Amino acid sequence: MKIESKTLLILGGALLAWPLISKAVAGSKLSIVFSRIKSVNYQGGQLQIIIELRAINPSNQDFTIRSLHGDLYFNGTSVGQGFILSPLTIQPNSYTDLPITFTLTTGQAANAIYNLVTGGTSGGATLNFKGSANVDGLPIPINQTFGL
Repeated sequence: MKIESKTLLILGGALLAWPLISKAVAGSKLSIVFSRIKSVNYQGGQLQIIIELRAINPSNQDFTIRSLHGDLYFNGTSVGQGFILSPLTIQPNSYTDLPITFTLTTGQAANAIYNLVTGGTSGGATLNFKGSANVDGLPIPINQTFGL
């Protein structure tokens, strides 16, 4: 039986691409969700909010978050940006908490968030984190909403 060179080329390409394909399939199972508001501090006219997102890896491969960035929205208005620029590895079948710091200058949104979180006012508000993570070269969109 004679194997054509075109068949060998296709088989060789598939074997070379398999690790990338399996990583992409496993990466599609990775999720990044809101975990909690870790802290809220008000000092020197600035409000600092640290939220934690949780990266959940249900696969049996490890993943590295190379970077993560996004905007924090308060009742639909962007109030700050947050970043993670240092690589973080998520082990197989585990999760990792990702703290992200936002610093808001004094303004209506900063005052309202501070009062809601510390119990100074009643009612509710919505915070939303919209962004993206680079996980081993794959973009993972993040859109998490949480109430105060």
